Amino acid sequence: MTRVLACVVALAAGGSASLGGGDVVIGFEAYPPGSLMSSYTERGVLFTPLGPAGLMSATVHFTEGVAVFDASGDVDGFLRAELPEEASAVSVSFIATVNAVVIVDAYDEDGFEVDSDAEFGADSAFDVVTVSVSGAGIRRVEFGGVGEGASSTPTFTYTPSVPACSVADLSPPRGVLDFDDVLVFLTAFGSGGDEADLGEPFGVLDFSDVFAFLVAFGGGCP
Repeated sequence: MTRVLACVVALAAGGSASLGGGDVVIGFEAYPPGSLMSSYTERGVLFTPLGPAGLMSATVHFTEGVAVFDASGDVDGFLRAELPEEASAVSVSFIATVNAVVIVDAYDEDGFEVDSDAEFGADSAFDVVTVSVSGAGIRRVEFGGVGEGASSTPTFTYTPSVPACSVADLSPPRGVLDFDDVLVFLTAFGSGGDEADLGEPFGVLDFSDVFAFLVAFGGGCP
């Protein structure tokens, strides 16, 4: 297997043109719960806190896994997500309380608002609420909860503006297969991430996933 993975790295040296795509799903698995951080990056998305404390943290929800939040205590605070590429849609899930209001605002590269949406309260305590925004050229998203009770985010998902063409185009910029795509695949393969689960039997990472990546990377897109 080590030799096969080495082939993946070697193949990246040649590169190949491709259009990219697929939803980019961020679950904050690498964020250490309880740690205070001034920023956090996953899948190329930079998350920073907008609250007065200037810090974010994370907790483990009993059903949703790791969930991040602004660490400003009882003061309403939002998080900002800066995308590495243009998106056409963004969905943010929240673990919210009954009295919380969760909000998502999307902006383009020049700072103009593209879309905004909100949900007023969950059906029950610590329920999961999803808020979605859409529009052309989304590059920044600000999201969080206001009102009674804090809200935290277990999942952040965005849809790149360029549609999917190759399963090997795992990293921006879309439309180029390069070493960044290889790094994403190798990292996901080593950690058991879903991004590397490209070949049958699905749900298991093995040689078939490496082979599927090699074929897709070498073939490019029509």
